[in-house]
Formats: sequence, structure tokens, C-alpha cells
Amino acid sequence: MIKKDLEYYLSLPYTITIKRYDDQGTYWIARVAELPYCMTHGLTKEEALNDIEDAKKEWLESNIDDGFTIPEPTQYTGQYHLRMPITLHEALALKSEAEKVSLNQFMVMALARAVGYPEPEKKSTEKGPKREPLMVKETKVKYKKK
Repeated sequence: MIKKDLEYYLSLPYTITIKRYDDQGTYWIARVAELPYCMTHGLTKEEALNDIEDAKKEWLESNIDDGFTIPEPTQYTGQYHLRMPITLHEALALKSEAEKVSLNQFMVMALARAVGYPEPEKKSTEKGPKREPLMVKETKVKYKKK
């Protein structure tokens, strides 16, 4: 069994965020995302980032000493189970069929677009020579007056 002491928690890959604020002059706030209220600020980004490690250590020491449960970093598996209305499921399935990709791949691409990931280059799944897209020619039809 792993002993979960200060050194254990300090070795974990916690998520550090940094954000600039301009409401009372420019300053930066660095936070440890998984540790509630564990943050520090600085006049520069570098100052805030340098100080967050000390703030994290103090936060962990204090909460360990007080017997509180210490959150660990989230580990993402790349899997997420999702419930949705039947009509949305149908619409997504039809759209993925039209795009000639699996429903899973289509949903991953749609979610990636929603959060600003760059579009991957499409790989052709069709074998054989590439076909030109069908073109619809415009024709003029004259109607006779009765």
C-alpha cells in the first residue's frame, strides 16, 4: 500500500492554471485546479507560477495535518458514456453515415470542432480511382403558353 504523505501528493501531476486580470491594474492568478482555494497571485505570470508550488505545498501540509481528504489529479481515460435524446442520436447517426465515418468518429470530430481543435485531414476510405463529385448542370426550360 502506498503511503499518502506530503511527498506522495507533491509528486502528483496537479493541473496548474494561470490567468491575467486587469480590473485593478494587471496581475496574474495561478491556481491548482484540483485543490480548492489553492492559489497565489503575482504582478507577472512568472511570479505567480513561481509562487504556486509554495502555495500548493502549504495547502497540502495544512490539509494533511487537519485530516482532510486530499483530492488527486483527474486521470482521463478518453472514454465518456453519454445519454441523449433518441432524436439527437438518430440525427447524429444519419449525419455520420452521410459523412461515411463511424458514429464515434463523427461525434469526436463534432466535439473537437466545438472546443476549437484543428480539423484533421480527411483520409479517403474509398478504394479505386477517385471520382469527381457529381455536378448538376443548369438547364433552361421554356414553357409554352396555352
